[in-house]
Amino acid sequence: MFDNRLNIIVLLWIPAWSARATALIPSLWAITMCTLWYGINPKTRIIRPSGKLNDPRYQKVRPRIEVILRVLIVAFGLLVLYEDTIPLTVDVVQAARGERPVKIIGTVTYKSVPFGGVWFLKQSVRVQGYRDAYFLLYSATPLLVGRSYELLILPRSRMILDFSESDQVQDETRPIRLRD
Repeated sequence: MFDNRLNIIVLLWIPAWSARATALIPSLWAITMCTLWYGINPKTRIIRPSGKLNDPRYQKVRPRIEVILRVLIVAFGLLVLYEDTIPLTVDVVQAARGERPVKIIGTVTYKSVPFGGVWFLKQSVRVQGYRDAYFLLYSATPLLVGRSYELLILPRSRMILDFSESDQVQDETRPIRLRD
């Protein structure tokens, strides 16, 4: 079903969606913890010695600027923790307890790509008939607007684990929601 992409690691006894979800957990936790540690650690040099703010004329405002930058870094780390890391962890724990991901079929109506168009890092899509946006991380194949897909998603984090193009056309008034 989901064979249209480059798979780096193929384990025959583990479903591809399970391996993808399990691989995302350590990377998200590492990004989150490194960001928080970078902002909290007093040894971290927020303003580098070669930086413009290290000039003697900024000596009075430098501590305030450094505190503001640290607060922004920690706030970003907490946002990633709250929005991505915890929901994905809860979904993976629920999947380990036997809850299956949700399959939805629909046409992609909107796509957003952050990070200056680097679509293989993160894609956010909206599917016709669903109000939530779904997220696809680290995919070698982009989702295209106007095409119909079968998406395998985690319900709490709205993370797309796998996808394939679908031949089914979705009825605008009644979205198809399947459970395994």
